[in-house]
Amino acid sequence: MTECESGYWGHTCTSKCGDECQMCSMITGKCKTCADTFWGTECNMNCSENCITCLNDSHCMSCIDGYYGVNKCNKTCPSECLEGQCTIDGECYIGCNVGYFGKTCERSCNENCLVVSNTTSCSYADGKCLHGCNQGFTNEFCSQVLGRCWLS
Repeated sequence: MTECESGYWGHTCTSKCGDECQMCSMITGKCKTCADTFWGTECNMNCSENCITCLNDSHCMSCIDGYYGVNKCNKTCPSECLEGQCTIDGECYIGCNVGYFGKTCERSCNENCLVVSNTTSCSYADGKCLHGCNQGFTNEFCSQVLGRCWLS
């Protein structure tokens, strides 16, 4: 038996897979890969509302833009994520809005970090100031007042 063209199955490859099935078993016709937003052996079950691809109605593998959550993509991406984009785990993968850092942009950059051309003022990973400090401040986080000595 040879491979059937995508979307067909059976000994002569003339039986059509279900409408929302992208690839089905050549022998049984059961769906192996569903179109976006569908699941099940016949791809006739809808994923939850904000889910693009899912294993079933309560386990999403990818969400529409602006949402996250492996259960049902029912959480809104953190508001400080750049362009409102995040992974299914809620991490801001493009980066953070100006003045924020961290995996979910939950932390604020030091207000003494210099902002250049409306770009983020501190490192996404650790909050270190990227463009230097506002006048009168120093160190990598711009947290030390110039002219003051700190004892460790």
